[in-house]
Amino acid sequence: MTFRKYSLCSMFFLVVRAFSQNETAAFRPNEYRSIENSAFSVGEDLVYEVRFGRVSAGEARMHIPQLVSYQSRDCYHLISEIKTSPFFSKFFHVEDRVESYLDVLGLFPWRYEKRIHEGKYRANRSARFDPVGGWAYSGGDTIKIAPYTQDVLSILYYLRTLDLQPQTVFAIDNYEDKKYYPLNVQVKKMEGVKVPAGKFYCFLIEPGLRAGSIIEQKGKMWIWLSHDARRIPVKIKSKISFGAITMELKKINH
Repeated sequence: MTFRKYSLCSMFFLVVRAFSQNETAAFRPNEYRSIENSAFSVGEDLVYEVRFGRVSAGEARMHIPQLVSYQSRDCYHLISEIKTSPFFSKFFHVEDRVESYLDVLGLFPWRYEKRIHEGKYRANRSARFDPVGGWAYSGGDTIKIAPYTQDVLSILYYLRTLDLQPQTVFAIDNYEDKKYYPLNVQVKKMEGVKVPAGKFYCFLIEPGLRAGSIIEQKGKMWIWLSHDARRIPVKIKSKISFGAITMELKKINH
């Protein structure tokens, strides 16, 4: 079994050199957008049971421990962690961590970092963004992206602030591992969901690549967000070539 092409932390799917790679040169601080957010705040802590197929595989956690300053802007420090249980680790050990620095007022990422440990595979990746100019800087590479592109973690939090209604579609741009993913995110329907944390009435959401994208989509994904002011991710399911990975909410610490 190999997870190399389908990082558990990269459940969201599973080009133009900039004229300067200076971290602040392209940023235009007076042009940033502002978006109202009443869905989440500092201190939120969500814990999930992770299953591979029907087998309990470990635990995941998404939390916002603090505000940090980046580019002289207040940012939510978003952290997502997944770790396999001692039993499942005997067959395949996973210990992944993703961090994103999400602008409090504009809800766009400034930077993200990912540390992957999956079996014998290990990788450390990071990127910083010019949210207005539309550039991602990763190592020595500069990648053209759309303005206000989200990263693989921050997109979940941005989704929670949208005016969700069944049968609506949102165009949201996403970045991961030096690739730009132009997404259409469809709110499919309302649905009741039972998870270890209880029963929830949810929006069922399905992201997919927009028509004409040069990136090949691998697998499918579904997200259940609670039908309340917080829009909590209650359940996330990713179907890939060798099975399905599911996260189900089991504890809300805030």
